[in-house]
Amino acid sequence: MTSGILVSGRITGGSDANYADFPYQLSLRKFNNHVCGAAVVKDQLAVTAAHCVADADTDSVCMACAGELRRDSCNGDSGGPLVCNNRLYGIVSWGDRYCGSTYPGVYTNISAKDVYSFLEQNIKCK
Repeated sequence: MTSGILVSGRITGGSDANYADFPYQLSLRKFNNHVCGAAVVKDQLAVTAAHCVADADTDSVCMACAGELRRDSCNGDSGGPLVCNNRLYGIVSWGDRYCGSTYPGVYTNISAKDVYSFLEQNIKCK
């Protein structure tokens, strides 16, 4: 895992940012190519989307939508964090193939009971 790596593309409608402003942001790489994003949640521990590291189906009970017209996550952002005021609220899961042109992005809602329980048991993030 490498923190603060510049990859091709960016959040649709996003703006330039300093790497130091987002030290928790990771790039999961395979053969030196960006595969998915991730977020550090504790020393030596990070979260990402399940489909980034294994065959996994989505669970609609654990989903949340976020974004706005022409401002959204896009291809290659899977596994990256949905953060507000330096607090993790979600993990990029999937979205409209046109990246913010029609529908908001879909995120794993980390406050969903099953997800939060998993994090609490496996990461001890109290």
